[in-house]
Amino acid sequence: MKKAIVSIMAAAALLGTSSCQLAKLKRVRVAPEPVKVTVMVARQSADVSRRSYVGTVETSKDAVIAAVHGGTVKKINVVRGQRVTAGQVLAEIHSPSIESSLNAAKASLKQAQDGYDRAKKVFSSGSISEMKMVEVETKLAQAQASLAAAQAAYDDCAVKAPFDGRISEVQVHRGEYVTINTPLFSIVDACGLEVVVSVPESEVAGIKEKSGALAVFPALGDVSADAEVKDKGLVANNLSHAYRCTLRLLDTPKDLMCGMVCKVYMASDLVHGIVIPSDIVKVASFGKYVWIIDKSGRVNRRTITMGGYSGKGIVVTSGLYEGDVIILEGMDKVSVGMKVQTQEVKPEV
Repeated sequence: MKKAIVSIMAAAALLGTSSCQLAKLKRVRVAPEPVKVTVMVARQSADVSRRSYVGTVETSKDAVIAAVHGGTVKKINVVRGQRVTAGQVLAEIHSPSIESSLNAAKASLKQAQDGYDRAKKVFSSGSISEMKMVEVETKLAQAQASLAAAQAAYDDCAVKAPFDGRISEVQVHRGEYVTINTPLFSIVDACGLEVVVSVPESEVAGIKEKSGALAVFPALGDVSADAEVKDKGLVANNLSHAYRCTLRLLDTPKDLMCGMVCKVYMASDLVHGIVIPSDIVKVASFGKYVWIIDKSGRVNRRTITMGGYSGKGIVVTSGLYEGDVIILEGMDKVSVGMKVQTQEVKPEV
């Protein structure tokens, strides 16, 4: 009985010791490393405000490729949307008449060449007159010209791209018979996309050629691209009394396509405000906001009001103040009230 009591007491003591050790382990917590973020300090800045317009993406160059000769479409080497280079063979047309003309021209040239070679040997010995030799030379030249024309016609049966671009339409099928000037393909210059806007007559005088602009594309997630005014129309639309202005994109965004709608901001008046990068602005049900670090060193949200775009970013008209610390990078790792470590301080935008 005493041995049993002693065993129970020993087990209880061991259990108590283990519980104490577990309690100590639970009290030991490893503090997580603070999140590192990149910040900027808000500064008042004089910048240029922008008039806004709705623009449409168009191509600066396009073409309809038609058949030069009639025949049967033997092969089609491209599909709609495919990128092509200048001189690339898009399709091949089989024309028996052109092939026959080429073969006949080759035979005629061979015959004329043989006659010329024989006549030259005889002429050197004085057996034929100079007039006869000129006649033989003329026939050779005519045969060479006929072969060149037949070869050019045969080469035209290979339909080639006139410039670098993308195939927007394929209008024929393999095995189809086409006649001269039948449309085969439509091609657009994918690298030469432009933006066209309609500017009211009251504002067109302020638009200058080569002046800067900014185009924002909602279909691409509000990706923006710098642009400049290429030209502006001289005749207004009869109904809207607006002028067509064309903008050249200085940096074409990836996946941009003809027909996309964009927002265009053109230079207007000088305004003062805090300018921040457009990609740090977040949108929620209560409005637009940015992440800041408050005076206590903790992360917080700050609702802002935007006054439009400038050449350096977005002009904030309210919500930010001189000296505010704004988070530029690492926003996806923070939450309200979190302590963070600033990795670097970037200069004002």
